[in-house]
Amino acid sequence: MTEFGIHDRYRVEHSRVTRTVKQIVVYPAYNGKSTRWVHDIALLELFEPLVFSPYVRAVCLPSTKDFVRINDRTIVTGWGETHGTGNFRYLREVEVPIQSTDQCGLKDINVATTLCAGLCKNSTCDACQGDSGGPMILLRNGSWHLVGLISWGFSCAGLGVYTKISYYADWIAKTIQH
Repeated sequence: MTEFGIHDRYRVEHSRVTRTVKQIVVYPAYNGKSTRWVHDIALLELFEPLVFSPYVRAVCLPSTKDFVRINDRTIVTGWGETHGTGNFRYLREVEVPIQSTDQCGLKDINVATTLCAGLCKNSTCDACQGDSGGPMILLRNGSWHLVGLISWGFSCAGLGVYTKISYYADWIAKTIQH
């Protein structure tokens, strides 16, 4: 089971939609045994399609030619930890700027498959435990585009590592057509 359209995980909300997962399609080259997850992406096939509403919406998928630039301001969302509280009740969002892989110190990471983001001026901004798999979106020409997935990081409120969706665009398109 998976849920959509919720903000408060502990309250019954009229916007909540539940769907049963028919199949989980993991990227073929994924190896979950690594401490630095490479190809950290999977797709969920649902038994029943979603009906879009003000609370459940689609996001645009990139092509393989789409890219993000250093300092692009992306938004990540999740129910993960905030300020070490372990509070997983409310869906949160934070704006995180794209950083260079040099800034992240990721010399052994494939820049084709990975984004680095975080390090906000005068504040902390990052995903944390409980956010993994969540979206990293960017507003372009009035539409939200999925540019990354929360993958892993060095610590909360620091730099985070994200799966770069444009690298997987062809695989996503081929998988959802079947």
